[in-house]
Amino acid sequence: MKWAKKKWEEAIDKGSIKESHEIVDFGLSLQAKHYFEAANVLKANNINNFPYYMMLPLSIECYLKSIRTTTYWRGSRGIGVMHEKGHDLSQLFTTLSEKYPQDASYLSKQY
Repeated sequence: MKWAKKKWEEAIDKGSIKESHEIVDFGLSLQAKHYFEAANVLKANNINNFPYYMMLPLSIECYLKSIRTTTYWRGSRGIGVMHEKGHDLSQLFTTLSEKYPQDASYLSKQY
C-alpha cells in the first residue's frame, strides 16, 4: 500500500503504527546489491550494453535511497519505508549531503 507522508503521520498520531529512523534500510540496500550483482553477471557474459548500464544506476539509486530512512511498523511487522524521492542520482546525493553531511563525507571517502 502506497501512503503519502501525511497518511503515515495521521496513523502515527492515532497510535495504529509506530515509526523508527534507520541509518540504513537493509531491504533497499539488499535490492541495490542485487542490481549490482546483476550488472556484474551481464558484464561477465560480455553484455556491456544497455541492460548492463541500466543495472548500475538502479543499484546506485537504491543504495542512496537506503540511507537515513523512516520505517513504519504495525506491531513487529514493517509496513512501509519513507526514503528520498526521485531518480536523479546527483540530486539524491546532493540532498543526502545537505541533510547528512557526515554520511556524504563518509561515502565520498569510501567510494
